[in-house]
Amino acid sequence: DFKAIADAGCNTFFQWDRYTATNAGQHLAVAKRHGLEGVSLLETGWPRYKDADLKTPGQLLAPHEAARICADSRMGDLQLRGHLVRSKASAQEKAAVYAEYYGKSVSAAERMIASVRDNDNFLAYNSFDEPFDDSLFKTTNILGALFQLTRRVDGYHPVMLNYSSHIPAGDQYVTCCDILCTDPYWVPDGDPSWGVRATPNFVSKIVAWTDRRAAKFRKAVWTIPLGWTWGGCRKRGLNALEQDCQCFLAIIHGSKGFFWFCYPMPETGWNNLKATIAKVKIIGPMAVQPKVAQRVRHSRATEPATMYVEAPFIPEKDAYPDVQGRVFRAPNGGFVLLAANSQYYPVIATFTIEGLSGKVARIFADAELAVRDGVFGETLEPFAVRAYRLGARLQEPVVLSIAALRPAVVPPAVTSFRHNVRTDRKNVFPNPSFEEETIPGLADYYM
Repeated sequence: DFKAIADAGCNTFFQWDRYTATNAGQHLAVAKRHGLEGVSLLETGWPRYKDADLKTPGQLLAPHEAARICADSRMGDLQLRGHLVRSKASAQEKAAVYAEYYGKSVSAAERMIASVRDNDNFLAYNSFDEPFDDSLFKTTNILGALFQLTRRVDGYHPVMLNYSSHIPAGDQYVTCCDILCTDPYWVPDGDPSWGVRATPNFVSKIVAWTDRRAAKFRKAVWTIPLGWTWGGCRKRGLNALEQDCQCFLAIIHGSKGFFWFCYPMPETGWNNLKATIAKVKIIGPMAVQPKVAQRVRHSRATEPATMYVEAPFIPEKDAYPDVQGRVFRAPNGGFVLLAANSQYYPVIATFTIEGLSGKVARIFADAELAVRDGVFGETLEPFAVRAYRLGARLQEPVVLSIAALRPAVVPPAVTSFRHNVRTDRKNVFPNPSFEEETIPGLADYYM
């Protein structure tokens, strides 16, 4: 629903339908009426496997594997990968099948590019979604060829490539796009087996890694945050605080653009997402301004301690400060500090910025905080976000210190039953009476 997307505050529509005949541009005409830009799949209109007259499956795969592919009415990269992952053929044989199908799809890709490139609201192409590494078949050969195809047939619009959180090692996985994207889906109230992925720090980790990989080749960084839920969520979807928190963390660590994948979501989830989008529309333009030169130091203590210890951001070791933040430029001038409490418990946050004086104003609240000797602070609720206007007098590099004071008693994190099973109860079904509602109106485990 283009109108719903536009009314929610979004400015771009992502065409996910692979089965549009040959004219992906038909979506752009409707999107334009609602003021939306468009991103289109390069796989649009590619031949169905059963119609592609593929020879290599019969030559290189087991008969039942070849028959399954050649009878399949689906198309595109993702489903072919599914077939080949299950195959017992060698990586070289799988690569030959994969390459043949791509060769049969080149003309369709050229038609797709021709159908969108001249639309004034067309923004970018999307390459394959969540591609594998080269161990199963030479994925990057096809990604590189597809990237060069867009350069040859269009030469102007960028190509986006989305990985499922993990980007394989090697420059070839980054150089085949203009926009490097990841979808760091996490699991609210996840069981302990999820580790950091049961917290919004997973977003911090993946976006920071993506930004690091992109910087080497000056690629733009986009993120697909969790919209409501995904296959890993067993208990519930995101609440409003978590939705804000993950998006602030993504911007803090380098994201320059968001898409939210629209899994079906209840009205509560949609309303929460719209509220977050309203905030992103305000802070998002700050993310694409020239970077502020800065040095950021994190520390923490636990009440009643008064001695703070270093709490560095080291995603490789899953070490994360409670409060994460960064200084940005405001489009209309001056500096803004974005900060987020990535924890499920409240902390007292203290911010120290060399040269800061007077007062700071909160963007999303009618409140000002006094600054004394460059220091200000307040309590940040669980998963709270803040945007502070710092004025325009700071000198670069900005020296920022963020200290978090934890409560003396921190309750254990809320988790879910692994595999949705209460192994210690006679009735193994979780929440059997539908009375437990972490999100009002929505029974836990029955989304």
